[in-house]
Amino acid sequence: MNILELKQAVTRLTQRERVELQAYLIRLRHKTAQRKREAAKRARARKAAKFVANEKKLPVPAAHKRVIEARLKEHRSGKTKPISHEELMRRLRAS
Repeated sequence: MNILELKQAVTRLTQRERVELQAYLIRLRHKTAQRKREAAKRARARKAAKFVANEKKLPVPAAHKRVIEARLKEHRSGKTKPISHEELMRRLRAS
């Protein structure tokens, strides 16, 4: 059976049979080796994104450390209210 015969056979199918055929073809495509490699690559990327680098190993500018340490000290003593991440970043950039 060639492609033309397959296409002609598909046109004679009912709507429900076409939907079933479409689902079958999608399942076939998902079972290919290339598709499995892509899925594994995406899974590894998601898994890697769940881990956070050790912050002690990351370089942090001294000015940023001073702002964060002062802010944390004030927060722990109850002198300041919580601020948003955006506000903290604005303050860090201003230092």
